[in-house]
Amino acid sequence: MSYDTIGNPISYDGYTYTWEAGDQLAGITGNGVNTSYKYNDSGYRTEKTVNGVTTNYYLEGSHVTYETNGTDEIYYTYDSKLISMNLNGEEYFYVYNLQGDVVGLLDSSGTEVVSYTYDTWGKVISITGTKASTVGEKNPYRYRGYRYDSETGLYYLNARYYNPEWGRMLNADSFGGFTGELLSHNVYAYVQNNPVMLYDPTGHFSEKNYGFGVPMRGKTRRPNNKITKTTNQNALKGKNLETAKKNYSEYHNIRKAEKGTKKNSSSPDFIVSPVGTAIPVPKGAKGPGPVENGLGFLYKGGSGGNVLNNAVKGVRIMEPTWRYPTGYASYFNKSNQAVNPITGRTIGKSDPWWHIVTK
Repeated sequence: MSYDTIGNPISYDGYTYTWEAGDQLAGITGNGVNTSYKYNDSGYRTEKTVNGVTTNYYLEGSHVTYETNGTDEIYYTYDSKLISMNLNGEEYFYVYNLQGDVVGLLDSSGTEVVSYTYDTWGKVISITGTKASTVGEKNPYRYRGYRYDSETGLYYLNARYYNPEWGRMLNADSFGGFTGELLSHNVYAYVQNNPVMLYDPTGHFSEKNYGFGVPMRGKTRRPNNKITKTTNQNALKGKNLETAKKNYSEYHNIRKAEKGTKKNSSSPDFIVSPVGTAIPVPKGAKGPGPVENGLGFLYKGGSGGNVLNNAVKGVRIMEPTWRYPTGYASYFNKSNQAVNPITGRTIGKSDPWWHIVTK
C-alpha cells in the first residue's frame, strides 16, 4: 500500500484512491469500479457516482432524508434513530440487534423480508429473505447502522470511510486522540480495536456501545394488549401509569399495532421509551407492575428471550432523575440482583450495565 504525505492511501490491491481538501475521499477506481464523491460545506456526502450512475442525497444535518439515482427513490423516517425507509412507494421497517446492527427489514404487515448477518468487524456474511436480492441489496444501512457502499465494501462514517476487511479506517484521523487513552492516538484504528464494546458514529470518536439506543428485534405478532385499566396485581397510579401508557403508545406506533382495549395479558417483546430507546422484555415476564421504590414500572417472572440471557428474569424501567435526565433501565435475576443482560452475570454499581441510559 502506498500513501501520500498526509497518510491517505493512494493505491492498494488494484485500486487507486484520489483525495481532495486534504483528507476527503474524492474517488476510487480499479477492479471494474469507478466511483466519485461530492460533499457539502459541512463535509457530508451529497452525491455518489458509480460507473456513470449518480445517486443524490438530500440531507437534514447529517441525516439522509431522501435519495434517488434516477431509478430508485428512498425516503427515510427518523425518530431518535432511523425507523424506516420507503423504497419506491413501499415501506420497510428496520430491525436492530443489541449492538445497533441492522439485522433485518420488516414489510408493512410486520413480516421479515430481509435478514443480514455480519462478522465482528462488520463484513457482510449473508443477506437472506424473500426480498434479499432487491430490497436487501438496495438498503444502504447495515452494520452498526452505518451506510454501506456495496461497490467498494466500505462503510461511510461521515468524516471517514471504514474498511471491514482491514478492520481499520481507510485514512488517518485528523483528530489526534485523547490524553491518557493510548489507543485513541492510533490514527488508523477503528474504535480502538474494540468493535464489540465501541462504535464510531462520526468517523472521529469511538463511543461505548451500550445497545438499547435503537429499535430491537421483536416477534412479528401485532400485540393488542394496550393498557386501559389496572388490577390489584399491577396497580400503577398517577405518573407511573402515565409512563407505562406512554411507553406502550410509542411501542404500538413503531410496530404498527392495531388499536385495542384488552388489558395486559402477555408481555411485549420490548418497550420503546418516548425518546426512542428500545428495551427488551424477558420472555414471559408479567407486568407492568410498580417498582419497589422511585418512579417507574417493571416486568418480572420471565426468562431470557429477545436476545437476553436466560438468567435475566425481569427489567425495571425508571423515570428521569437529575443524574439520568432521560431515564434508565436495569435487569435483574431471580434473586433480584442486577445483572448484565447479555451474560446474565451479577454486576456492581460501577458496571455500565447497572443503569442502562435510555437515550
